[in-house]
Amino acid sequence: TNQILELQITQEYTGQQRHLCYLVPQWKEILDFDTYSQGPGSTVSEVVSSGMTAVVNVGDDPNWTGHTLAQANLYGYARLAWDPHLGAQRITEEWITLTFGRDLKVLDTVSRMLLSSWEIYENYTMPLGIGWMCNPNHHFGPNVDGYEYSKWGTYHRADHFGIGVDRTVKNGTGYVGQYRPENARVYESQESCPQELLLFF
Repeated sequence: TNQILELQITQEYTGQQRHLCYLVPQWKEILDFDTYSQGPGSTVSEVVSSGMTAVVNVGDDPNWTGHTLAQANLYGYARLAWDPHLGAQRITEEWITLTFGRDLKVLDTVSRMLLSSWEIYENYTMPLGIGWMCNPNHHFGPNVDGYEYSKWGTYHRADHFGIGVDRTVKNGTGYVGQYRPENARVYESQESCPQELLLFF
């Protein structure tokens, strides 16, 4: 809604704190997305300027999150809630310095690990926007058909004709029509749709 944005810090669908999946780059992509709802520059962060919230659950591990690097998501969310215009790189470097100190090799190594982890995780669990293909109930581990035949499914609809869901206005479900024309034009065409979203649209 345009009231408040809800993000998910708990890694229910992103490796459950067993896999490294740093979500700040994802959240920045969401916050910086131009909706065009009030003309150019109507980013999500501007449209939902009343605030944001998040779903999070921590455990009883000494570090709360199962592994230390997962703590970066809690820190990153708090920083973006305070200032959604901060960059992922800056937030990442702040957290690493506060957590591990100022060693430049550590800063470089952990920064690269964190900033690349979401894309890496996505590539081996839900490539090209196909949707989360995980085991039902506990949502851990890849399962191509896990939700395919469920009413809650993401429906990759893979068969001998192809894969993916046609959500275009012209031939599909019409989902693309919910976007403002500036974005709808991009998602309506296979030629202009970003590759990482191709099988979603």
